[in-house]
Amino acid sequence: MKNIFINKDIREAAISFLKNIDRSNFEGYNLPFTKFVSSRDDLHEMAYDLDFSIKSYSITKLNQNILEYENKINDDIFIKIDDYKEFFILLSKIIKAYNKDVNMDNYNSIYLFESLWLRMGVNDINNINYFLKKQLSFLEENNLFKGKCQEFGSYKNLKLYYSDEINEFWFETNRHIKIILCNPKNEEVFYEKVRYDFPAIHYELTKEKNNKVCYIYGIQNLGVEIKDDSIKEVLKEEKNQLRNNYVSTDFILDLKFFIELLKKYNITYVKVPLLQVFNYKYHEAISNNIINQMNDYTEVEIEKFEEMNKNGELTNAVLDYLHNKKTYYKFAEKEDLISRNKTERLINTFMIMEEKYHNITFLSDPFIEDDTLHIKIR
Repeated sequence: MKNIFINKDIREAAISFLKNIDRSNFEGYNLPFTKFVSSRDDLHEMAYDLDFSIKSYSITKLNQNILEYENKINDDIFIKIDDYKEFFILLSKIIKAYNKDVNMDNYNSIYLFESLWLRMGVNDINNINYFLKKQLSFLEENNLFKGKCQEFGSYKNLKLYYSDEINEFWFETNRHIKIILCNPKNEEVFYEKVRYDFPAIHYELTKEKNNKVCYIYGIQNLGVEIKDDSIKEVLKEEKNQLRNNYVSTDFILDLKFFIELLKKYNITYVKVPLLQVFNYKYHEAISNNIINQMNDYTEVEIEKFEEMNKNGELTNAVLDYLHNKKTYYKFAEKEDLISRNKTERLINTFMIMEEKYHNITFLSDPFIEDDTLHIKIR
């Protein structure tokens, strides 16, 4: 029998994936719902091919998943691996492409395999290898905008820049792009205050049928934006015209400028994935975890750490407390809000932009024809 794991990269990908199955959690977040299944014959062959110590418990875990899958024991969603050899080959290619992309040769692929599945829509779960091919193409094709503070246009008396950056932990997408307005009279202090930062756009670029396609997964304030008052004044009139009850005007202008950037590079097709199956449960798990962590602090400890922070006594215990506090305000009981932001708010942003600027055409109805919104740039 030919052993497919002779290749070192494929073997390491398989080991990392199976270790991830055994952990069944996100560094303390209880996420047992990412369950993979394959046929029993495939599992037997996999155990033969791998032939190393981890197989005894990781293969057992996969066998348990099969029993649950066949007996419909619970409502968990099972990800079926129809061709495990192609599956591991694709995982190895993704690791290699990611390491090349971010120059991190020692990147821990276990964490990559934790976050990767959070992007999956319904169609992706039904065809896992197609999903992996798409993620690989994102890494191989998304090299158009790489770079910080690249000028690409103007707005009234201001210059438009974009800054393309790596996404920490790779949860939403591999990269995000920020649109920046800058006063050209003050470019010597560009990196300080004479600028206006729009929210981050989580995006991916790829080719489908030889055409460039941009996937937009979300628009998000990262909490580090600079918004100069003089530039706010320049935006005031147009912002007043964009006022609505659904979404921030910054999101609309941000998307408008990004569409202009795509058009500049002859990208005229946009896909917006709207239903990421595991994302809600993930944020629900984060919420429960951080609430429990904050509840572990006594009132005396909180008062003590707050006082030490005020006095600049930043010990490891204080820094841990401040990190947990920040995470608490960001994620505690926010899973519904985050879910709406990824769906309703994102759709409303596109709809209002289309209504005001007539720069796109909707090719599908969200949630009716597909779990992805299809858009043509005019």
